[in-house]
Amino acid sequence: MNAKIKQYLTNYLGDLDYWSGVDLESVNHYTSGTPTMDSDAQLAAYIKPLEDLLKEEDNELKKYQIDSLRHWEKSFRQEYCSAEHAEYIADVLASERMRLERRIESYEMGLTEAWLAEQKNLVDQENDNG
Repeated sequence: MNAKIKQYLTNYLGDLDYWSGVDLESVNHYTSGTPTMDSDAQLAAYIKPLEDLLKEEDNELKKYQIDSLRHWEKSFRQEYCSAEHAEYIADVLASERMRLERRIESYEMGLTEAWLAEQKNLVDQENDNG
């Protein structure tokens, strides 16, 4: 995603969050171009895909960073400077890569848990209606 577009979307989400903290009427009045919202639930459903898009974009960037860190970690372990310095640099890179990997795993696990909860709700609703 283009950095400018991401910034615009982030700012728009910030506006929606700000005005929704005031009241629904403010969202409808001050966020020009946003569809008119009839309920907080409708607003939450409108905001969620935007939040998800921005989170996914952040995670794609983290995955790219992980690949870059892995590349340089491997390079320093193999050849670039004295063994002592190379090992230290590679360890720092590996540590950062593992930190990013844990964040990605945590995010993806949260998506799986949210999907499972959503499926359970659908089954519960069908049971209540059926």
